[in-house]
Amino acid sequence: MENKIVNVVLDNIDDSIKLVFKLSVGDAELNLESDNSDEIKMVFLKLIKEIEINPIDLNLIIGDNFNESENKLFKDAAEEFIVQLKSEISNLETDENLIEIRQEIE
Repeated sequence: MENKIVNVVLDNIDDSIKLVFKLSVGDAELNLESDNSDEIKMVFLKLIKEIEINPIDLNLIIGDNFNESENKLFKDAAEEFIVQLKSEISNLETDENLIEIRQEIE
């Protein structure tokens, strides 16, 4: 099964720096300036739904409204977050339960 590319946009939206995951199950936003754990849970739940359907690969994109020179720390943090998330997703790909779920969907 071919990996689906999921674009993750780092951008300034509504005066907040956010990562927006462009998923087929609906966009998921993560405000990098917030400590709201419910947002993180929602992102992970939507990622899990996406992963159940297709293997995915994350592609970080810098949005038009994001000022890289003023927000380098956020860019560095977002890049590292995506690297770590890719690693976790890679580990999930060998999970027997996930393999069974995908076989049932087909």
